[in-house]
Amino acid sequence: MRRLLFRLWLCNCWAAFCAVSMAAGQNLFETNNESLTGARATELLTAVCPDHVIEGGCNVCPHGDGGEWKLQSGIKGHFTGAASENIVLSMTGCEPHAANFGGSVLLTKRAGKWRRLWYQSGAITDTCRKIPLADHREVLFCEGSYMGSGTLAQSLYAMDLSLPEEKRFTQLVLVEDTMGACFAGAALRKAFIEKVEFPDLNADGMPDLRVSLQTGTTKKFTEAEIAKYCPDALPQPVTRRTTLEFLFQGNHKEQPLFRRRPPANGIMK
Repeated sequence: MRRLLFRLWLCNCWAAFCAVSMAAGQNLFETNNESLTGARATELLTAVCPDHVIEGGCNVCPHGDGGEWKLQSGIKGHFTGAASENIVLSMTGCEPHAANFGGSVLLTKRAGKWRRLWYQSGAITDTCRKIPLADHREVLFCEGSYMGSGTLAQSLYAMDLSLPEEKRFTQLVLVEDTMGACFAGAALRKAFIEKVEFPDLNADGMPDLRVSLQTGTTKKFTEAEIAKYCPDALPQPVTRRTTLEFLFQGNHKEQPLFRRRPPANGIMK
């Protein structure tokens, strides 16, 4: 398990991708995900797993072996080009914990039929919203969370579905709450993303990003205190708000989709 510290990552790496979505109703921002059922789901799944469609999913995994591969949601948009008709499907099942128990499939419509372009293991798109680029393509801004060994990680990340697999994902913010880890002799950390907003920070007509975080650290607990109080009755630390701002790169071409905006006077709010 990686070191349990609160971190802000500006990287392009899948290894620390935290993307199991928060429970319904707890989304930090309005999403574009749609529930897909009935004939519409069957039409899309026929392009995902021909001859293996079952209700709500597939009876074969993306790598060809048996197992149930379920459809969670979809987002329709112009992801590969301004004139393209695409839909990205968030799928669950068939993948291990290390790959977030699922992945995403990108479809495109050609001659009136949906065709599968790619599947990416570990890429979770079930809590996302579309953001338009200057060239009228669209990219995704997503939220995810992940629980393991008493640590709850929340992340915000962007995805450009037109790029090669190794370049699609840009992680913007990751916070790790270790209050459930129950370590003796070490301070524990309460951390969560409090608010996500999309103001136009530089007056260029494009939505930028403002993220408010709350973090705080406990004292070091003894073995006796951990045994008695952890996890539900541990004293909660006082938290402090931190605000991060990112400028959206609307003319994005092989550049990061969001660029960190330096805080005023060099002091992080």
